[in-house]
Amino acid sequence: LPTPQYVDSSEIGGAKGAYRGGKEAYLKIAKGVEPTVKVHEMTHGVTNTGGDTIYEGEAYDSIHYNLRPKAETPDWIKENYGYYTDPDEVTARLQVLRKQYNFKPDEEITPERVKDIRGKRQETDFNINQLLDMYNDEGLSKVLNTVAMQENPSNKTYAQQGTQVD
Repeated sequence: LPTPQYVDSSEIGGAKGAYRGGKEAYLKIAKGVEPTVKVHEMTHGVTNTGGDTIYEGEAYDSIHYNLRPKAETPDWIKENYGYYTDPDEVTARLQVLRKQYNFKPDEEITPERVKDIRGKRQETDFNINQLLDMYNDEGLSKVLNTVAMQENPSNKTYAQQGTQVD
């Protein structure tokens, strides 16, 4: 991964963060944003394989089949539904959620646990709030347990899950 550069948000189109892979790779984080932005953008770097191969089969299906219907999402999601429901974006938000709540890679997350998180949601947790607006408790639990869970993790896998990014 490229070393994070802390820049004025105007340099990245007003965004909080941006990742670009390839020969001219960069990881840019807007100055003064919440630390979860770094986790989100670094997840893009880890999962950027040059294609969607990481999101085939059960993981891809889980991301899409557990979404709330578009009509039941807030207007801001409806307006950019394809972006917010893209597997790359969902996975980056899942890793923020996992880090924020210290979920272990092999830990099963129940719908009741998601409901508890929903009750504690804070306005500043934009990545987490976006997931909570896109999925109901059962759906988000299924996605967490399918996409971002690793059974019997080795230390190497544990680091690859993004949960130890500081």
